[in-house]
Amino acid sequence: MPNRITIDIPASVELSPDILRDQETMRDAIAVVLYKQGRITPVQAREIMGLTRRQFEERLSSYGFAMMDEHDFDQELEAARLLSRKQ
Repeated sequence: MPNRITIDIPASVELSPDILRDQETMRDAIAVVLYKQGRITPVQAREIMGLTRRQFEERLSSYGFAMMDEHDFDQELEAARLLSRKQ
């Protein structure tokens, strides 16, 4: 069963119906923020978002973040090595 996050929004904040239906965008935004804060790896962020590495890099720019830097690339390689050892 997947982990779930519930966000309470005060009744005083009026949300249009289209925002409430756009859960995919909200999920992606959370994954990008957690990734940029260093709380999850690029691999984990991509898994949450259901994207390839290339798609993830492109999506980062739409959230105002630069492409992966060298440190991120090293984390990506290490995560890939760990995954290959488990298989």
